[in-house]
Parts: sequence; structure tokens; C-alpha cells
Amino acid sequence: MGQKIAATYSKLKEFASIIILGIAIAIFTFPSIHLSYNIGIDPPMMWISNFFFNTQWEVAQNVIFPHGPLAFLVYPTISNIELAISVEVLLKIFLSAQLVRLIDSKNSLRWLIGFVGAYGVVLLSNFIFLLIFSIVLSYCNYFETSTKRDKYIALLLTGFAFYIKSYVGIITCIISGSFLLYEAIVKKKYKLFIVDALVLWAFIFTLWLAMYGTGTGFFRYCFGLFNLAQDNSSAAAYYPVNNWWYLTPFLIFTFGYPLVYRSKRSLFFAALTTLSLFAAWKHGMAREDVYHIRGTYHYAIITFLLFYIFNRKQQLSFLVFAGVALALFNLNMQNAYAYQARTYPLLDGVVNLVTYIERLDAIKVHAQKVTQKNIASNRLPQKIVQEIGNATVDVYPWDYTIIPANGFNFQPRPILQSYAAYTSWLDLQDANHFKSDQAPTYLIWDLNKITTGLDIGTMSSLDYRHLLNDEPQTMLTLLQHYELWYQDKNYLVYKQRKYPLQTTSSIIRTNQTTWGEWVKSPSNMAGLLRAKLSFDKALVQRMKSFFYKDEQFFIYLKFADHSIQKYRIVPKNAVDGLWINPFVIDPTHPHKQKKVVAIALDASNKKILTDALTIDWEITDFVNAPNCPNSFFGKNQPSYATVAKSIQLFEYPMDSSWTDYPKSALTQTEAFSGKNAFRVEPSNYSCSYKITLDSSWINQKIQISTSCWVKGVDLEASKKISLVTSIEHEKESLLWKNEKLSTHLLDGTAWNGMTQHLQYTPQKKGEQLQVYCWNNSQQPILIDDLQVSIQLLKD
Repeated sequence: MGQKIAATYSKLKEFASIIILGIAIAIFTFPSIHLSYNIGIDPPMMWISNFFFNTQWEVAQNVIFPHGPLAFLVYPTISNIELAISVEVLLKIFLSAQLVRLIDSKNSLRWLIGFVGAYGVVLLSNFIFLLIFSIVLSYCNYFETSTKRDKYIALLLTGFAFYIKSYVGIITCIISGSFLLYEAIVKKKYKLFIVDALVLWAFIFTLWLAMYGTGTGFFRYCFGLFNLAQDNSSAAAYYPVNNWWYLTPFLIFTFGYPLVYRSKRSLFFAALTTLSLFAAWKHGMAREDVYHIRGTYHYAIITFLLFYIFNRKQQLSFLVFAGVALALFNLNMQNAYAYQARTYPLLDGVVNLVTYIERLDAIKVHAQKVTQKNIASNRLPQKIVQEIGNATVDVYPWDYTIIPANGFNFQPRPILQSYAAYTSWLDLQDANHFKSDQAPTYLIWDLNKITTGLDIGTMSSLDYRHLLNDEPQTMLTLLQHYELWYQDKNYLVYKQRKYPLQTTSSIIRTNQTTWGEWVKSPSNMAGLLRAKLSFDKALVQRMKSFFYKDEQFFIYLKFADHSIQKYRIVPKNAVDGLWINPFVIDPTHPHKQKKVVAIALDASNKKILTDALTIDWEITDFVNAPNCPNSFFGKNQPSYATVAKSIQLFEYPMDSSWTDYPKSALTQTEAFSGKNAFRVEPSNYSCSYKITLDSSWINQKIQISTSCWVKGVDLEASKKISLVTSIEHEKESLLWKNEKLSTHLLDGTAWNGMTQHLQYTPQKKGEQLQVYCWNNSQQPILIDDLQVSIQLLKD
């Protein structure tokens, strides 16, 4: 009897110690509280996630987006901060407890290792990582003790994670799937595999029923996550320079260490985590901005730390090799887009907790004031707000703070932000929505988007894409079902048509082409002209896309005024049609609409791509509304105001606007077009386009569009090669703008098009415009087709 009491006391003491340690970790890592949100691309998701949970939970049932219906726990606002903090604290305690349980009870340093290990893991973890590694630790403890509770807690947490964000849902399903396969293949427990797989599905489905009270939409949501999980690197990747001398040793160690430190434990850990670690690698390297790549870095650190604890051999050599591998990854991470060094607040948790307890109400009041100030710029005219009243409203393309700023009745589409509809199926969900009974009465098109692009107008989308190409099927549906109701310099407001427009679409021509080849567009066509692009993926491209990321793809548009525009495209939805004519740049300016006369397609690393491209030219006629593609954007007809244009082909004497050049610099072996290209030596300049700006343009805004094709440089050299536009008056510099080739470089061994567009208002008589290419690198380059176009802009 005494032994039983002693054993019970020992277990209670152990349990209490573990809980105290977990609470201590939660206190020392208590987060700082930020409850306000702002306008833009990502910040509005903070509002929308909490809005769904607070007021329109049933509406989220139709949403398929990287942010799931429980994302408010990751991005809490004033209404849900207590719940979010409570769940996060419980996860920290649970993770800490699971980690301590994993350490050998006979280890004299158990509590020290447990505290340091748990503190390190939690410090590097956001809410998502707390979920992921709580699941990993639960499966590890099940391997160690065969306690079913650990396994089913892991399965339950996987079901919970499924609705947080697509990233954590996919990662945790990979981990749980890996565990189930380990049970079936290694342990030969086939019946248990089936039972546990059904239990996981039951947890996921039961949570859906708990949220929505019906199974409707569940399988569509699952298939939506599958689409979101498909390789989207061609849609959303950055391409900084990676040092593979750093990354290769990291990858060899990351995916090879379980074999070097081989044991039953290491093989189980590898089976459990390798695929998820690969998914984390893909997630970070596909986007490769500092936020995503640092997530991969932290994921690797935590994985190595947990292996060191779980494997129990605790070899010094593992720590050394892991440290070297992580140091190499960190060195390469500094090349990531928008890289900034990060500091880790080691001792701020206690202060944050005290602030949370003492000042939460004041924090909420302050956050509310800051938020209202942040989103005030998204208010529409009061008269328009009143006329819309309680009618349903959606926002395009992504800034949903327009809804709370105006108090609109929100009716969201399935893919909340246009750039995320990067497959035909995802695009189709939005298109079907706008045809359905769930379509909003009004659609507010935000013209003042916060984004970076190569465009000069308001039609830029994310990552140098054109907004009208984000969702080709949806865009056609909008033209059919909505008409322009109100317009100002900030917004286009559309109202649902009483009767949809009837349309007929047909393929009028098919071109077989290859990368970099200009293809003339069909001319004198009424209606909407789109180019449907298709090509087969080569095996090497598929392999690179799977293990790393896909290439980047661009379309060049040549206009009647000789100017060239360049936009990024996504092959997966380019097959549904790239918008060609009438080409809309900026609805707020009637002249910012051009006629495309030819297109060319280009890509990085073309040597691993198939050369055969197919372009199907599709014309869509709008019955009884032939001018719909124009009128939809508030334009009655195209308007052009080109006042000067010229192109230097290096083929024959040009007009007097061009300076002379040495004929010895011409080469006939590698011309982009025609027979000749021009060689620009290191630290030298090309010939220049020089004119005096017409005095009639004084105090009128002009747009200067320039373009050039360049070949023969690597990425480092491309940072020192520029397309320059300058304006001077009596040797006084009034404007000097250089567009670096590095922004446009796709393949250093091929021709790369670079474009520059700027606006300027002449103030003095006799101002001199000059355009030229400047090679400030140490490599000679070839240039061809240097073009200049000037348009007079009238508001």
C-alpha cells in the first residue's frame, strides 16, 4: 500500500514539475501584443480572419484560401485576443511537457536540458510551429511509451491545424501521414493504420461539422487545399542569388543525418519528419523573401534540436555538424529578398505578461484608434456609402479594410485575393461564385493598391504580374455580370447587372512559337482579345520545380507606339487567356490604354524548358455590348497621344535624334532582330537618343517609355548595367533615372528585355532629353532595339 502511495506521489510530483516548467516557459516567452491592422495586401487578413469568427462564421464555409477559418488564433484583434493568448499559452505548456517527457528520466541534467530545449523551441516558434512540433513530440513520446493518448492527441491537433492555415494544415498532415505509413510499413500494423487514418479523418470532419453544422463544402475545401499545395513558385517566387556552396552541405546534412547517426530512434524520427522538413524547405525557398526563408531556418533548428534530445546518444559531433550546416544556411539567407537581421527578445516575456494583465483594456482602446486612423484612407464618399446601404459588397483585388472602413455588408468570394488563384480550378471557383446567387450586389475595385510591379498604372498585381491576368475566367465573368456604377481616382464601383451579357468566344488563330520570338497579334478585332498559352513541361523543369522551384515566366507586349511593357505570367492560368486588347493600364486616365501589335514570351533558364509554345488567339464578342471591355473600365474608346517615338535597330542610318556610334562595334553573329547588334564595352555607354522637349509640352505631364534588349552578362554584372533617362537644362540636371538590368534579368546567356516608364512635367524651354544604355560593369555586353516613346498625358 505504501509503495502505491509513493508511486502515486512520485507521478504527481513529476506531473506538477512538468506543468510548472511549462508555465515558466510560457511566462518567459509571453508575446508582445499588437492588435491594430492596416491597409495593404497581408494586413487586411487580420481583420477578415476575426470577422469570420465573430460575425459571419457560415460565410467562411465557402472560402478557400491559405488562411483557414481558425486563422484568427494566429492574427488576433481586440475581440479575440484573450482566446488566442489562452490557446497559445496552453500549446507552450503542452509542448514543454512533451519535450521533458522525452528526456531520459535517469539523465541527471534532465530538467536543465528540458528547460533550455523547451525555451529554445518556444522562442523560435510562432503559433504555427507550436502546433507542428507539439505533434512531432507527441508521436515521439508514443514511440517511446506506446501511450495511445499521445498518438490521439497528435491526430486531434492535426485536425485542428487543418483549419488554421494551408501551410500548417499541409505540414501536419504530412507528419501524421508519415507516422501512419511508418506504422503500416515498418511495424506491419495494417489494421491499425486503417483505424488511425479513419480517426484522423473523423477529427478533421468533426471539426468542420462543429464549425458549420453541415458537411456541405468539406470535400471542396479539402480539394482546395490540394490546389493551394501545388507548386506555385512560378506565381509567387523571388529569385535572389543563392550560394550553392553553402546550401549543398546544408542539404546533405539535413536529409542525411539520420543515416549517419543510425538507430531505431533515428530512423523513426527521419520517417516522421523528413517529408515535412522537405515541405518547409520548399515553402521557404519557393518564395525566398526573408520571412519565408527564416521560417525554414527556424524549422531546421528545431528539428535538429528535437532529434538531439530524442536520439539520446547526444553526440558532440552531431551538434558540431548541425551548427556548421545551420551557419551555412544562415549565410545564404542573407541573400534573401528584404533581408534584415533579427534579434530575439530573450527576457521580454515577463514584462509583456505584466503589460497584458495591467493594460489590456488600454491596449485595446489604443489599437482601435490606430486601426481607424490606418484605414481611414479607404473610405468612399458618404453619398456612395449611403446608396449602397446594406447591399452585399465584395472588394477586388485584396484590400478588405475597405469593408470595415465603410461599414459595408461583406459577401466574400472563395479565393479572397486575386493573386492566390494560380490554378484554373481556383480561378473557376471565383468565376462560378460571381455567377451564383451568392454573388455580391456591388464589387469595389481598389485602384490604389500597395504593390510593387513593372507597370506604370493601377493594373499592377503582386510580383510584377498584370491584374487582369490573375484570374482569366473570373475576369470574363465580371465583364458579363457587372457594370460600372461609380468611378473616381481611387475606386471603380461595379453593380450587378440585371441580366448578364451574352458572349461568344472562338479561337481565331493558332501560332506555334518559341521563347523570345515576336508574334504579331490579330489586328482590327472588336471585343476582347486574349492569348491562351500552353506548353509541355520538360522532365528537368519538372524535377527542378519539385525539388526547388519553377522558372519565372514573362510576356512582352509591343504597342503601336513602339513602346514595350513586360509582365510576369503564371503558366497554370495563362492557358485560360492572357488579356491582350484592348490593353488597360490605368482606368483613371483615358489615354492610358494602348493597342498591342505583337507579343513575345520569355523565361529564365530556357535551356531546361521545352522550346515549343502554342498560342491560341481567342476573341470574345459581347452581344449587344461590343464595347464592354472598354466601358467596363470607364473608357468609351481607346485614346492615344504619342508625340514622339524612335527605335535604334543598328541596321541603317536612323533619324537625327540618335548620336553616332562606331561601326566597328557592330556584330552580325548574335543580333536580337535584323542583322546587327551593338557591343558596349566595360565602363562605357551606348549611343544616345537626344531631343529638345517641345515648348508646347511645358506644364503638361509627359510619359517617357524606353526599352532595350541586352545579352551577355551574369547577375552580378547586371546590377551595374542600366537603361538611363536624363533631362537637363543648361547643364543643370532636372531628372536622372536608371533602370537596372538585374531587375529584368532572366537568363544571362540569352537576350533580356528591360523597360523603363516614368512621368515628367517640363517646366522650362529648351530642356534636353537623353536616353542611353550604361555599362558600368567589367564585362562587354550586346544591346539591340533601343526604343523611346513619349506620350502627352492629359487628365
